[in-house]
Amino acid sequence: ALKLAGAAYLVYLGVKMLRSKPAIERLDAPPPVMSDLAALRTGFLTNALNPKTAIFIVSLFMGVVRPDTALTVQIAYGLFIAGAHILW
Repeated sequence: ALKLAGAAYLVYLGVKMLRSKPAIERLDAPPPVMSDLAALRTGFLTNALNPKTAIFIVSLFMGVVRPDTALTVQIAYGLFIAGAHILW
């Protein structure tokens, strides 16, 4: 079901892109100004809502975390990756 939902969303994005009118951009126009907070929000949401990031992290932990791994070690792994994402 998740694969079908993802495929339907990609088809929707493709149709939307094909039906949109081309944007006319001037080469001498200044780029849009974005505040630091807006840039941080955009970057955070891009990373947080990207399913590839979650799949990568889960597949990474599948090779490291075993059923007999201590809960404290599992929590430490989660805190480490969360901290790495925050620093990034």
